[in-house]
Formats: sequence, structure tokens, C-alpha cells
Amino acid sequence: SFEGVYNYSIVSDVVFDKSTNANNISSTLTISGTITVLEPSLSLSLSTGSLAQTVTRTYAISPIQYTLDTNYSGAIEVNASNLPSGVSASITNNVLSLTGTSTTEGIYDFSVTVSVGSVNKSFSGTIIVSPYNCITNLNTSDFILVSDATISGNEVTLTPSQSGKKGMIWTKNKIDLDEDFSIEADLYLGNLNGNGADGMAFVLQRISNTQDGGDGTNIGLGNISESFAVEFDTYRGTGDPTTNDHIAIIKDGDVRSSNAHSAYASYVDVGNIEDGNNHRTIINWAASSKKFSVSFDGTVIFDLTIDIPDIFFNGDSEVYWGFTAATGALVNTQKVSFVEFCPPLN
Repeated sequence: SFEGVYNYSIVSDVVFDKSTNANNISSTLTISGTITVLEPSLSLSLSTGSLAQTVTRTYAISPIQYTLDTNYSGAIEVNASNLPSGVSASITNNVLSLTGTSTTEGIYDFSVTVSVGSVNKSFSGTIIVSPYNCITNLNTSDFILVSDATISGNEVTLTPSQSGKKGMIWTKNKIDLDEDFSIEADLYLGNLNGNGADGMAFVLQRISNTQDGGDGTNIGLGNISESFAVEFDTYRGTGDPTTNDHIAIIKDGDVRSSNAHSAYASYVDVGNIEDGNNHRTIINWAASSKKFSVSFDGTVIFDLTIDIPDIFFNGDSEVYWGFTAATGALVNTQKVSFVEFCPPLN
């Protein structure tokens, strides 16, 4: 049961008897080789447990199917940190579950480590325990559409697949960053990869609810000062750090500076996200701890402590939030479909 590579040898005395009357002739036979002992690969699948109704969402990083080695019968140990009070982690039949009831309000970035012998697997995610009845149906009276943006139900088309288009959607009223917020949406960045552009952004800004950040590689963000943004960039323009699509945190609409893409967190290369699919995106802000996180397609890509009001808005906590997108000579249909956001807008 001890992992490692073992070089072994077996030494045996061999006796040859030429005849019953002859002297015995003795010799030694040595057999050698290598045995490799590997720990079993600890694996499991993640599933959501029966959490309280006040828990609005759970998600986990890379929910990949794993199975424990059937020849291994060692004890399974589960350790969790920063779960809400009343919620616990357990594993049954190789499935990790989070179960329980919690009324302790907050946003909890948790981690779970499962161990078998010396093999460890760690997972993390976020649980939101909220007193709010989060909104699942978009009320158009709560938002302002700018330029080419159109709306149908919960789906906002920021740009059609035409050149030189730009679209923005902003909250009609400001929110207060002294309070937590969470936004869950499906981002559709088109289906044209090599000939597609330009991308979209989630933006906090305090100027007005009619801001227009420009078309092309501005992605509707480039001219908005006093802003905090998460850009989902699908075209390599001036200052972009990679030829692939990428996600980055941007201050004051500075989309053309290579240094700006990693000023607050390293940009994330996401390959191609102009793949004709919706990309589930969850954005969380915990006011008391100044924790900001972004989950994209089930993976937490940003999880940082940052004082957004102080660094980006000179201490002002009241901002508009919204999404922007643009096309230039190259095009893509770009849409955001709202799944849920809380607290409700005033």
C-alpha cells in the first residue's frame, strides 16, 4: 500500500547432483526486476445536496466524473472549509454532496478536499445564502437600452451580426456596493471564430445609464471612464495579451493597454468562446469582505479581494451595472440572457 518504484532481487541456492555417488555442485541463482506500486487515482463526481431555500445557488469547479479504484478499500476522508453554518459535505457512493439548512446570510467561497490514503482532490465553489427573493424575470422598466441593443423576454441582443454595431443595457437606477450582489446570466458570443468579433463586457460605472463605450474593439466599454469591467474579448486588437479569446478585469475602459489586462488579476485565456454556445456566467460581490468572483462555464476564473468602490470609484459605492458589446469590420451576434440576479433592483 506504499506508493513507489521498487527494484527487487531474489537470491536462491541451486544444488546440482551429478550422480548419487558424485560430489554435489552448488550455485546461486539471482532473479531481479522492478515492481511499481501506485496509489489509486481518487476520483468523484460532484452533485448539489438539498440546501435550504434561502441558498439560491451552488456551483463547483470542473464537475468531472471520477470513480474510486475498486481494488482499494481505504477510508475516505472529507474536509471542508468556509461552508455556511448548518451545511456540511459528505461522500456516498463516490458522490460528494453538500447538504443542510442555513439562514446565515452571506456569500461563502468554500473548498472541499477528499482524501484516500495519500491521494487528495480539492474542489471549490460558492454558496449564496440570501434573504432576498432573487429576480428571475427581467423587468424592462428596470433597465435602459442604448444604441443597437434590443430585448425579448429575458434575452438582450447587444449586437446583431452586422458590422459597426454596439449595444449596452444599464440598470435604470444605481445599486449600492455596500451591499452584496449576485448576477447569473448566459453569455452568447456568436458562432464566428476566425472571422468573428469583438466581444462583450460586464460593467460597473457611476456616470449615467446612457453610457456608450464605442464600437469595434472598444466592445462598448472603451470610452467609459470611472468603470470596473470584466471583458469577454473575442478578437485580438491593439494591446490584447493573447491571440485566443480571453477574459480580463479592466479599469476605466482601458481595453488597449496590454498591462491593463493583468493589473488586478491575471487575464484568463479561454481559447475559443465564439462557439455557438451559451456560457453560464456567475458574478458575485461580497461587500463586507470585498470579495469579487466570476464563474465561467462552471469554473471560477476570478476570486479576489479588491475594494472596488475605493480603487475604481474614489470611495463612491453607488453605481450602475450592465452589459456592453460591439462589432467592427468583423461581426457576431452577441446576447446576454438573464437567469437570476439579487438583490432585486429598486
